[in-house]
Amino acid sequence: MVVILKFSIILPVEHGGNHLYKALISIKDIDFSPDLFEVIVAGSSEEKEAEEIVKKIKDVPLKYIESPCPGKSMKINSACRIAKGDVWCFIDDDCEVFPDYLNKLQEILNNNKNVGVLGGSDKAEDHCSPLELSVECVLTSFLGTGGIRKGGGVDKYYPRRWNMAIPREAAFEAALKDEKGQIYFWNEKLEFHAEMEVAKRIEKTGRNIIYAPELIVKHNRTISLIAFAKKQILGTVMARKIGIYNMPHIMLSLFTLFMTLSPFLSLFSKRIAFTYVMVIFFYILSIIAVTMKGFFKYKKIPMLLYIPLLIMIIHFSKGLTYIYLLIREKL
Repeated sequence: MVVILKFSIILPVEHGGNHLYKALISIKDIDFSPDLFEVIVAGSSEEKEAEEIVKKIKDVPLKYIESPCPGKSMKINSACRIAKGDVWCFIDDDCEVFPDYLNKLQEILNNNKNVGVLGGSDKAEDHCSPLELSVECVLTSFLGTGGIRKGGGVDKYYPRRWNMAIPREAAFEAALKDEKGQIYFWNEKLEFHAEMEVAKRIEKTGRNIIYAPELIVKHNRTISLIAFAKKQILGTVMARKIGIYNMPHIMLSLFTLFMTLSPFLSLFSKRIAFTYVMVIFFYILSIIAVTMKGFFKYKKIPMLLYIPLLIMIIHFSKGLTYIYLLIREKL
């Protein structure tokens, strides 16, 4: 039996401007009864432009709320407290949904039992910059992320905030309370990976985490190489703090140590020298495979440089950061 669900789509303002406008226009075009969903845009006093953008969108059950603080988790908590849907959908304001988004989500939820958190996938548009397309190719490759963004990888899958859904009951079962007794859902002390901490908390209540690749959003990433590197470092710090992704980070730490120390140790051991050469050979071969796959898909020459660079940024920034964290914990 198909259960008809009501949805609350929650968009915390981060990029604003044209990104937010395009996101809301895509939601306006959703093929779903307006009586069965609402859209809550959560901004702050610093984002008055977002409120004006919301006022321009007509014929959609849309409301704007102002969070007392600009933090992403605080914005989301403010929206969750007034959300009326049976299911809360979290979408970033630089993402766009397809017309069948809520129909697909309802079908997936009806076909899975005891859902605690559900995550979908994302894709970049062909018109995105070569760097943005390269980021997508790297983050969806096994070499880039070990499969943890899809499920079935080297560690457990946790949904990402840009395309995830939580049943209202599951959120309240795992809710927290502050010193004043007020309920909150997202940990406002976490700057990064807060959605994964929520998922981990919900999982402890006995509910399931579901990966649904058919639930897709278009993701318009606006990023630079420096910002990308900073996100890898911050993500590693936060992952260690909440206790996720230890295995891939340990593997990257060992790889980083091996690649750093082997040139020196090779001077004293032919076996280490041979192993070092073979590891470099297969590493370069793997990078070339991912690079050519991305290049042939989008046919943009700068990707031949960006993809190898992004892969190495992920591996060595995370590896070095995790080594630093382990050393700091021991001191």
